[in-house]
Amino acid sequence: MTKSWISRWKLVKSYKPIFFTSHKGPCYTAVFSHDGKYAATGSADTSVKLLDVEMMVAKRETKETANPCRHTLKEHKQPVTTVAFDFSDTKLVTGSQDGTIKFFDLSKLGRARQRSVCTISDSHVIHSIDYHPSSQYLLVGTSNPVVRLYDVATQTCFASANELEYHSASVNHVAFSCDGKVYASASSDGSIKLWDGVSSRCVATFSEAHGQSSVDCVRISRNFKYLLSCGRDNIIRLWDLAMGQVLIAYEGGSHAKYGLKASFSHNERFVLGANDGSNTAVAWDTRTGEMEQGLVQPSIPGHAAPIREIATSPNVSGFLTATEDKTARYWHYS
Repeated sequence: MTKSWISRWKLVKSYKPIFFTSHKGPCYTAVFSHDGKYAATGSADTSVKLLDVEMMVAKRETKETANPCRHTLKEHKQPVTTVAFDFSDTKLVTGSQDGTIKFFDLSKLGRARQRSVCTISDSHVIHSIDYHPSSQYLLVGTSNPVVRLYDVATQTCFASANELEYHSASVNHVAFSCDGKVYASASSDGSIKLWDGVSSRCVATFSEAHGQSSVDCVRISRNFKYLLSCGRDNIIRLWDLAMGQVLIAYEGGSHAKYGLKASFSHNERFVLGANDGSNTAVAWDTRTGEMEQGLVQPSIPGHAAPIREIATSPNVSGFLTATEDKTARYWHYS
């Protein structure tokens, strides 16, 4: 097997766009359900779209005429900034700049208009939400420096009792580990914090994680050993959680204008980011940090504006890009 043959294989085997959905405003966020059957996108137009992944694939491969958009939810009064599925994939939760978090029961789809079954009203703009694996708790990051943990059933809000552990600026992103024992938060103050999932005590702080730049995203690897972070310094970093040190910096992308929520690929073999200059997705080999030329093929026509978030399917080689050009595109490895 020659090196040139391997290079050609990489160019042929790549991510290609196979479906896109449009909003009436910039698309800020996207997420997949935990079984990979559905995806959801949220937009500045205040709407959320629920997408059928199987239908997205079939629409391209078999020229299906059915619309993969199963439902459009419109209950927020301001832009939708974050979306999440509970671990049973029966509830969809949305957060907005209007300071509310809304819960939708997916078993009631098909009615004339889908209504939320519950609303949590916060006093600040909602930036990020993530479910605990038990689906009993919801982690919330807002424009306030305090990370919130809500009991879903009672809507009781918990936070660290030690004010010295708080961030000093807004919390841009929050993420649980797969077992719920640890969660992470990223802030505009430039720091990343790790928290005990039971006591909500801060167990580690990575100050100036991206120099003086804001940190927009954190993801914890499935083996709990690593953390992926993305900052306004145009660098994505992989951290060793045991040592509290950066192992690899993924450079060559750009996302400083709007910020980016980057991601691992479904098998964590690649890190997926963006390039604002060309409005395209880019990828790096997770272990080596080398940019994978040709792995992510640009769409035709390409995105007309920067990518805001990359959401990865949990079980297949697919991901969504949510962008400023009012679209979300589904890419599949083929």
